[in-house]
Amino acid sequence: MEHTASQLSEQGISAFQSRSYEEAADLFQQAADAYQKDYKPLDAAEALNNLSVVLVKLKRAEEALAAVDGTEKIF
Repeated sequence: MEHTASQLSEQGISAFQSRSYEEAADLFQQAADAYQKDYKPLDAAEALNNLSVVLVKLKRAEEALAAVDGTEKIF
């Protein structure tokens, strides 16, 4: 079953709140990709910002910075 971008994002938030950071990172990346596919750049940028927060929690700072590269243009 394919999940919608918003479902993936909600699942990512739930995983983050449960401290399942690897799962949350995967879900936020999937959500961002799905939002991009749906031509929703603002939502994609938000998902990437969420991904960045998770990556910081995982102590993957360079990846966190790369995740949000360019999102400032959207906001």
